[in-house]
Amino acid sequence: MRSATRSSAPNRSRRWFLGIRVGCARCHNHPFDRWTIDDYYGFAALFARIDYRVLENKKKDDLDKHEFVGEQIVWQNRTAEMPNPRTKTAAKPRFLGAPTPDLGEGDRLGAVADWIASRDNPFFARAQVNRIWLHLMGRGLVDPNDDFRATNPPTNPELLDWLAKDFAAGGFRLKRTVS
Repeated sequence: MRSATRSSAPNRSRRWFLGIRVGCARCHNHPFDRWTIDDYYGFAALFARIDYRVLENKKKDDLDKHEFVGEQIVWQNRTAEMPNPRTKTAAKPRFLGAPTPDLGEGDRLGAVADWIASRDNPFFARAQVNRIWLHLMGRGLVDPNDDFRATNPPTNPELLDWLAKDFAAGGFRLKRTVS
């Protein structure tokens, strides 16, 4: 699969989708949330088999090897694993804060997609309705809108929970939530 892009997404974009900041757990257990080093590397292991080769890089500096301006090829490397630096072994792929099915050698990305789109996912619906609220009202129920940690509670938790449940019950349709 070929893909043309201007540059890779900034590091910040990783937490926008589910509203979870797990970056601290890359090096140490998160000081203000429940995420551990094993959580971080287990979640990263779900994406470890995505690989790419930059074919053309018109970027003017070489400061970030993952950032490019040009063309790349993206594929699934079905043998790649994410090493956990704490255990020195391959991290066991797992979802954040939810039970993970036995993935075996199956499609990890498909399992993640199914989990994200599941009504049982504890993060996706809350993050999305908070983003909708931000766009409609100028400020999210959780602010900043991508920071759903225990020490940053929503201004109205009952409303956020109701909106998230309704969003999931409606099949994650934006129009239903906005109207």
